Amino acid sequence: MLTTAKKHNVSFAAIKLSASLKEELPVWYHLGATKKLRQLNNTKVSDCLRDNHDVRLVADLMPLAKRECYSIARAVSNDFVPTDCACPNCETDSGRGCKHPMNCCKAAAYLLAQVHPKWHPDIESPKDGLTLTRRRKDKNEQALEEAEGDVVFDPSLTSRGHIAEAFRVFVDPRVHDEPPAIRAKRGRIVEDEAVTAYIVESVAQVHLPRGTDPMPLDHGFVFYPDSGRGELVWPGHNAQTMSHPMGAAVAALKIVSDTPRDAPLRI
Repeated sequence: MLTTAKKHNVSFAAIKLSASLKEELPVWYHLGATKKLRQLNNTKVSDCLRDNHDVRLVADLMPLAKRECYSIARAVSNDFVPTDCACPNCETDSGRGCKHPMNCCKAAAYLLAQVHPKWHPDIESPKDGLTLTRRRKDKNEQALEEAEGDVVFDPSLTSRGHIAEAFRVFVDPRVHDEPPAIRAKRGRIVEDEAVTAYIVESVAQVHLPRGTDPMPLDHGFVFYPDSGRGELVWPGHNAQTMSHPMGAAVAALKIVSDTPRDAPLRI
């Protein structure tokens, strides 16, 4: 399984992450950090952070890096930190075996600074204007429940929820740290040019009349009711290697590419 995953470039590949998901990422061998962080993985201070402070995730670094006593010490003495501190948090750390809690706070802040902006929990991702409003999401849910009305596609690129949901196949590792593309400024919507299209993909043989050849798995059919025009579309490669239908996706891409950007589209 691991060999197959490596062969096909299975990787964590979120285009844009929510703040909570950024905090869920493992800090050791962080895929969105500088090489300096990896050099700190096996030092005495990193061992202390793991063993005595239970640092596993980026979220575990945050309380240490932002501890009040450390912030005050840094503000007063710049890079120097005192060797001891009597605050409750540092006393607790000392009781767990940490010999220099303030130094561990400094190390946590340094580790956090090695995380690139795209992955840093304190750096807000650029606003792209793609996420639907709560009101629009509620209307979508109502349309689905009542099977009536339009369901507006949610183009949000922000990954939320569990970390496992952001893994992808065929990932190009060169784009890991690239920031998400920003949506072009929305122009004037021309309702008179609205496009409605229906999609038909390949269906199982049992649903077809006897003697009818099924549509190939990579073929899709597009029908425009306003003009009465229909079109069979396909990507052009051999469908023999396919195990699942993809005609609907092919047809949808064809419709989107043919529709003007300022025209409402209903599929």
